[in-house]
Amino acid sequence: MSTFQCIRILEGNNGEILSVAFSPDKKYLVYSDNEVIRLFDTRNFNAIITLQGHYGSVHSLAFSPDSKRLITCSVDATAKLWDIDNCQCIHTFLEHDSAVRSVAFSKDGETIASGSLNATLRLWNTASPYQCSYKLQGHTSGVRSVAFSSCGSFLASGSDDNVVRLWSVPSRECIRSFHGHTAWVRSVAFCAHATTLASGSFDKTVRLWDVNTSKLPYKLEGNAGEILSIDISPNGKLLASGDYDTKLYLWDLVNRNCLHIFEEHNSVVGCVVFSPDSSKLGSASGDRTVRLWCVRGECSYLKTFEGHTSSVRAVAFSPDGKMLASGSSDRTVRLWDIEHDQLIYVLEGHTSVVRTIAFSPCGRLLASGSGDRTVRLWNLSNFRCIHILEGFDGLVFSVAFSPDGKTLASGSSDGNIRLWNMVSMQCEVAMVIPKPYQGMKIIGVQGLEESQIRSMMTLGAIYQ
Repeated sequence: MSTFQCIRILEGNNGEILSVAFSPDKKYLVYSDNEVIRLFDTRNFNAIITLQGHYGSVHSLAFSPDSKRLITCSVDATAKLWDIDNCQCIHTFLEHDSAVRSVAFSKDGETIASGSLNATLRLWNTASPYQCSYKLQGHTSGVRSVAFSSCGSFLASGSDDNVVRLWSVPSRECIRSFHGHTAWVRSVAFCAHATTLASGSFDKTVRLWDVNTSKLPYKLEGNAGEILSIDISPNGKLLASGDYDTKLYLWDLVNRNCLHIFEEHNSVVGCVVFSPDSSKLGSASGDRTVRLWCVRGECSYLKTFEGHTSSVRAVAFSPDGKMLASGSSDRTVRLWDIEHDQLIYVLEGHTSVVRTIAFSPCGRLLASGSGDRTVRLWNLSNFRCIHILEGFDGLVFSVAFSPDGKTLASGSSDGNIRLWNMVSMQCEVAMVIPKPYQGMKIIGVQGLEESQIRSMMTLGAIYQ
């Protein structure tokens, strides 16, 4: 190379050469030619094979440190991982929703980074599972609430399609659909024994469902406003509901009557939660406060936590009951010391409204979901964000940990439910059921207005 002379010209290409790379072991040269990748032997610069699979120009490529794999990315919004020995694509990364312009392997070969025109950088595990590969699909509108049963075998979801669904986590299937609400279902919760499922709706009712039969044993009526949140006490005796009418209702599930109405909030009550010992109730409100109530014996007001600069959307107790976490439209999560009535820390990082929060069962992690289409995981020992879960196509409305802490469920406005592995930080489970018009081709159908076409496509129809 000391003469700086051209030693070979590789011709016969069909388009622009946008990326080129040598393998670390110096055996291969690879470059992109529009949507195809061409691989050459560096001993004689003879072509070995052409790798095809992208549907747009390939903008970047990189070898793994051991030279056995190749990562490529394209304007088709995908990245592909190739096995060099077999010259086959072993995985396609689909989560980007815009052109992918850059890819790279980490030095240990265990992580791939990809950068996209949508201003996101994604990190991928190079061992299976490679990506957020599963979604729970079936709702026809945004999923507002998700909750695990105490045994962890079931997951419930409530949606803007007015339907409550029950999913089997092991089989990844929807096993029950509960119909009856006449407006959005904003909150769901299991009783401790998991045989009864409660749902709160904009139709101002709380409905109690028999999990085994899908029947409605009874419903609680009396909320003056649309219900935004419900929770069932850990001992299974009480249910709380918060609504748009600024009131907080406490219900006796044994006698099925309203025990008390708390009226101290000055705005909508968007979230309610019981303490682990069922003695206290926390509430989050549009009046920018978190309030704490005694619900054992005489119901009474205990204290108010102030500091958020906008509506408080979510509240959660730590497993030991000593800490409260609150999420707000001010894009922060605040941690409060209940005993000493003071702020512990402010978690910052979200770029939009924090709509949901949940402590892990061990109490060491906190998950927060936001309108910025991410879920952040926070280490509560040092208050740092340790991981960002991405790939959502809509706002994140709800998060919940499984009882063993190994799985996090999320519900979002795209109508999907995702189950995340808390070890690999990957979305690992998809439970899919067809939508009403799933797979129906409506191209060429006469008499359909544009609004009707859009509605049918939302319900699974194909128009292309």
